[in-house]
Amino acid sequence: MKIIYKICDIPGLSWLAELTINHEDIIVYVGKNVECNKQRFVSGVWDGDFDNSDIISAQFACCSGGVLSKEGITIFTPSHLQESLYSIKLKNTFYISNSLAFLLAHTELELDENYYSYEYDLCSALFGVKKQIKETQLKNGYILTLHRYCNINIDANLNYIETTKSQMKFDDYEDYYNKVINILRLIHKNATSPKRKYRYGMISTISQGYDAPATSVLVKNIGCNEVITFNRPNIMLVIVELK
Repeated sequence: MKIIYKICDIPGLSWLAELTINHEDIIVYVGKNVECNKQRFVSGVWDGDFDNSDIISAQFACCSGGVLSKEGITIFTPSHLQESLYSIKLKNTFYISNSLAFLLAHTELELDENYYSYEYDLCSALFGVKKQIKETQLKNGYILTLHRYCNINIDANLNYIETTKSQMKFDDYEDYYNKVINILRLIHKNATSPKRKYRYGMISTISQGYDAPATSVLVKNIGCNEVITFNRPNIMLVIVELK
């Protein structure tokens, strides 16, 4: 089994995998910034060595993609609930993508204009894992499946099993702080690896709340010196250098 890549004129980190029953080859359509090799494709960064294909066991993945195995392929979501993967099965073909728009355009399917719950369905994970909606409808009775915070093992018959990502445990606040800082350092090392075809810099956000300033303080410790904010009422983007 091997992956055949087709680079498309789409947003740089978008991808779509197309699998058929008893597939020997997996076709993956990718934007120019998706990192690809014979064993895996990745859109984003994670807290591990860039050369290591074992992204499945990463403590925190700010990325999605797929990794080949002896049994087939494992597709993985980010390690948070803010992003989903989307899949559709049509006859003997299974499609999965990190872009709903790309998936619908590729399969020539459409949202159902008479269905009014898309906002809730697509954002339902924000109300808790147990309340999340995993399927929603498309026009003409087709079903769209949503995948969040999981690894998806797909076999030759297009059957798949979702496994929940491993969760970190903390002994106390000091342990929590040290692990967060260590993960941030590893993500930064991964994002700036010279072996990447596209490397990332660092920028944080800041607001009047607590979370954003606290996060900015943490990333300052690993070399992030710029934050962005929005200046109301003119909604002007302001970039500030941290001292």
